[in-house]
Amino acid sequence: MDRSRCDAEGASPYHDSWGSLEGFMKVDPKSFFRRLWRWHPRVLDDTPNPFRATPPSDTSTLTDSVSYLPGIVYAEAVTRCNQRCTMCGKAYAPEPPEELGYMELAVYRALLEIVRKGTHLSLFGRGETLMHPDFPEMLRLAKKAGAAISFNTNAMTLNDRNARAMVDYGQDVLVISMHGATKETYERIHVWGSHDRLVENIDRLNRIKRARGAELPVLYLQFVAMQSNIAELPDLVSFAAAHEIRGVTVTHVVPHGERMRIEESLRQPEAAARAAEIFEAARRQAARCGVELTLPDPGLPPPPLPGLDLCIEPWQTFYVKFTGEVTTCCISNRVFGDLRKERALDIWNGPVYRKFRERMRSSRKPSECRRCHFLPQNVQFDDALRNPEIFTEAL
Repeated sequence: MDRSRCDAEGASPYHDSWGSLEGFMKVDPKSFFRRLWRWHPRVLDDTPNPFRATPPSDTSTLTDSVSYLPGIVYAEAVTRCNQRCTMCGKAYAPEPPEELGYMELAVYRALLEIVRKGTHLSLFGRGETLMHPDFPEMLRLAKKAGAAISFNTNAMTLNDRNARAMVDYGQDVLVISMHGATKETYERIHVWGSHDRLVENIDRLNRIKRARGAELPVLYLQFVAMQSNIAELPDLVSFAAAHEIRGVTVTHVVPHGERMRIEESLRQPEAAARAAEIFEAARRQAARCGVELTLPDPGLPPPPLPGLDLCIEPWQTFYVKFTGEVTTCCISNRVFGDLRKERALDIWNGPVYRKFRERMRSSRKPSECRRCHFLPQNVQFDDALRNPEIFTEAL
């Protein structure tokens, strides 16, 4: 492998985040997307752009009704997955058959009503996006609408067809989940995964990009830091450099079971020093390799920031489940509307969204939000979120 990018010391973008990528997005989503797509000026040009209308960090200006479209739209393309990663919630709780499926193109076309030039559209939900049989067509339609496209993948089905679609239609960003640099660690964590296939598929995509003279999609790795894999983080940075991957984003594990609480102990004071040492080694390697690196705080998250006692997802995000039901984020299963019966534009400023925003601005937050592990003070998954009754509580 060509490791020339790591031969000399050099400046490399490095970012601290408090706890998780999602946490950073909640604090300042506009800065997040400007950083992620600063290399891609057409997303943030002078044309009308939903990002410019997303709510500011001054939450006192937020209202229940909004005059703009969501800056972030999730299309839950697939809820099935071809891996069972050890830290994923899918490995801990069986999902009922009705929760497993693929989004129909009719539902997908309906959600595109709310997409505009520069809207961030993620074809990611609770499954492996590239398993969708109509993935190339979904990508084509999204780019035709002007969306900036990104999603996470384990890349096991990053085959020739899907790779060519990404390059031909200009997918913006592809984030590849990789939680171990060595074959042994990778395949222990990515149950049913193949390290050899992962490398083969990444290299194929890069060959197609070079053959087309294409810069897109820009590749990132996402690494969930745990006791059992954190030592491999500097080597993962080297892997990124060797495989034409622009950056690595590190997040802490969210425990879904007792075994994962042991892994999560990385964030406890007695382990934080080790984490900080490895993070520093990864920083140095990123500087040598010219790889962007985003790291969480090595220890427990800080207390909530002053003035940010709420989540701004209801003001910026439109999450469509594979069935067509709409909610506001990947945690809530509350039904805000149904694209099989209603228009996306009507749901976005409909009664449920408005009431949910009102509750979020109050001291009496919606029940699921009080338990959400993306809040800075929460560091583990609350099993109460598996109870569907939480999401039917009257607003």
